Amino acid sequence: MQMLAGVLAMFLCTLFVISAVAKIAHLSAFRELTVAYGVLPAPIARGLGILLPFAELSGAALLCHGGTSLYGSLVLLVLLLGFAWAVSTVLRAKKNVSCGCYGKFLDARADRFTLFKIGVLAAAALIVMIRSFSHPVHPSPGSILLGSFLTACLLAAQAVWSYHAKVMDRLKNR
Repeated sequence: MQMLAGVLAMFLCTLFVISAVAKIAHLSAFRELTVAYGVLPAPIARGLGILLPFAELSGAALLCHGGTSLYGSLVLLVLLLGFAWAVSTVLRAKKNVSCGCYGKFLDARADRFTLFKIGVLAAAALIVMIRSFSHPVHPSPGSILLGSFLTACLLAAQAVWSYHAKVMDRLKNR
């Protein structure tokens, strides 16, 4: 169980570092994307659009140290629950919005796959959080390697899903 928690912690860490850095690199575009969701008043959404990438980076950094992995997983779990609420609100309103999950690094739409992905990430954060109560999660070379591999797999799955969704949209519009 300790190895699993370490791998999941490094998976979350690498994924959220990539996500946060991509958003910070194009912060104004991400800030406007949070407004486009339309789930919060524009001034609050703009403020969150600035704070969210730094909160993601902070959560990821906290996961990398055994003494703070509990807090890192808690930060990321709260963020993921907020993301799930925002995406489900957008889906109920039948809006077509980019999820902004990876900033401009990877284009992805807010859709059912996004909710599934958030659920997987929330489950991983929950496992790390539960394990951190009794045993600190320490990164090892193996957990870093496997966690990074899982991140690459998730990014590849997102790219394939996004391509599939674009092709299906083109076929519908013929």
